[in-house]
Amino acid sequence: MRFAWPIIALPLQLMISCSHPQDKTGSSDVAVEPLIVGGDTLESRNKMVETYTGILPCADCSGIATHLTLWHDEFVAEGKYELKQNYLGVSKGGQSRFVYLGEWTTLRGNNANPDATIVELMNVHDSSSVYFMREGANLLMLDQNQNVIKSKLNYLLLNEIEIGATKLNYEILENYFLKNTVSPKKNPSVYFVQSKAGLDSLLGIGKTMTNEIRNPDFNTEDLIILAAPATSVQTTIRVDSVKQRGTDLNIYFTMNTADELSYTITPLAAISVQKVRGIRNLNLVSTYEVVATARVN
Repeated sequence: MRFAWPIIALPLQLMISCSHPQDKTGSSDVAVEPLIVGGDTLESRNKMVETYTGILPCADCSGIATHLTLWHDEFVAEGKYELKQNYLGVSKGGQSRFVYLGEWTTLRGNNANPDATIVELMNVHDSSSVYFMREGANLLMLDQNQNVIKSKLNYLLLNEIEIGATKLNYEILENYFLKNTVSPKKNPSVYFVQSKAGLDSLLGIGKTMTNEIRNPDFNTEDLIILAAPATSVQTTIRVDSVKQRGTDLNIYFTMNTADELSYTITPLAAISVQKVRGIRNLNLVSTYEVVATARVN
């Protein structure tokens, strides 16, 4: 069996006697704050893992059903991988399922784009590497020279957190601040609020003569707050989008830091999001990596 690479095709070898990589868990600066607000309990469960799936072209079968898992430590763009492949349409009795485990790392740039982010899976077969380029949430398979494969065939693996996800309407809430009785321990912490009492326990209002305060309607909306520990570095938290995928609510966010300040701030982002029934997990997603999960009981 071979990958349908225009540049080079290498035979696949079955790797055996390999243990399954373990999910990275434990203490983390990026996690969910265990908290009871508005009747729901959020339990911290850190998870630094990316999963991708798709059917890649095959030179002598009908396609390669592929599932790729990347594990890594927080803020580190390298770690362990597991690559599972099932060669579709293989004649009866032929070997069709292969599993590869090894190390992956991140490279910067290729011939076409010096800013491209390249994921290298090392020692997949015959001590060779397989390369993918990050395209938004997904991974695009490259040739052995790290170039985009010019073909009408599919070389894209889809990020599983995006498959079947639906965008939800949300609104950024301005002029709120975290009360000094609340001390976020993680970076960021998340608070899921479903009642006015919960809001009042967490947030104060920075009311002036000219601004207006938008209060969530808890009959139709929930409140989600991302907050970081107090810092003297200019830090902003931005919510980029909110998506529902089954019983999961994915909160996509970006954190940026800038100059040193002469005072301390508590970075905060508050949004109201349309209420969705049946949500069991809140996933904090940074650059399409699930960095923390809160279970809603």
